[in-house]
Amino acid sequence: MPLEGQSVKCPKCGYENPPSAKFCMECGARLVKKQPVELKLGEAERTLLKAIFAISLLMLILELSFNRLLHVLVSTPIIGGAVGFSYVLGIALSLYMLTVLRRKVSLSHIESIAMILAIVVPLAGTLATYLISVFTIRTYSPLWVVYAVALATIWRAYRERG
Repeated sequence: MPLEGQSVKCPKCGYENPPSAKFCMECGARLVKKQPVELKLGEAERTLLKAIFAISLLMLILELSFNRLLHVLVSTPIIGGAVGFSYVLGIALSLYMLTVLRRKVSLSHIESIAMILAIVVPLAGTLATYLISVFTIRTYSPLWVVYAVALATIWRAYRERG
């Protein structure tokens, strides 16, 4: 940030702008970079999300290990591969988010995206598994509900702070 009374040089055209200018008065380019917004989570939200990711991690591992429908799906190249991949990626992202939430109170833009992916990716996989099981072998795994709750929690946090 320039000192008071110093002009601000446009990075695009080189025009000298007054210190209070946010856009170049010559070409209209942005002079002040936007600071990335961090998502600040309250203690209750952090605790809830840590619990959700811990449960998610455990359930994804158990479901991937013992669910007979998943074993059938994984042997089917396209659908099973996508569902299996969403479970494995969900496990990795849940582990990552547990470590991030353990040490941080606010999340960077990238960490916020990782958190959303840690919910949306397994949500898609578990919902697909649930829907396929409903129409085939009549065994149900409503694990997708955990991700729907997590998504609603994050959405509320963004709306309150964004």
